[in-house]
Amino acid sequence: DEIFTTYRPYSGPQMMVAQNILSTLLTTAYLLLSPIIATHTSLFSLLSIPQTSANELSSAVDFVRANPAVGKDILLFALCGAVGQIFIYYTLAQFSSLLLVTVTVTRKMLTMMLSVLWFGHRLSGMQWVGVGLVFGGVGAEALIGRREKKQKQKEKEMKLGKKAK
Repeated sequence: DEIFTTYRPYSGPQMMVAQNILSTLLTTAYLLLSPIIATHTSLFSLLSIPQTSANELSSAVDFVRANPAVGKDILLFALCGAVGQIFIYYTLAQFSSLLLVTVTVTRKMLTMMLSVLWFGHRLSGMQWVGVGLVFGGVGAEALIGRREKKQKQKEKEMKLGKKAK
């Protein structure tokens, strides 16, 4: 919320593009430099990074070459991520980070509950407690928000009533 108010001339999509460019640059730098760093320094062992992760890019490219059908899945996954980001930044720009968190948590919980019902997965007692806490928290937040909105509306009406007299 603070970023959107502090940097007002920038819109949600502009911030999303900037964040994605920075993320792409950092990831590309890591993928290209990690094999060099792994062979010339002990930085990988210092950071407890396995040596096998040094060739992630070449391993991924080899896998896609060996399994060309996976390319379509990768592109669909990227498209879904891009559409999801658009909704995330729109929600942040138009509403608040609290609403975004509420929507995200609710979506994840509903997805998990659908998985339990659809695929017959079982939840332990503590997992059901977690489900209850999440849905209870979302419900309490909505109830508190509604009460606060009604209170503000009453205060606004009272101020308007005093000005009319």
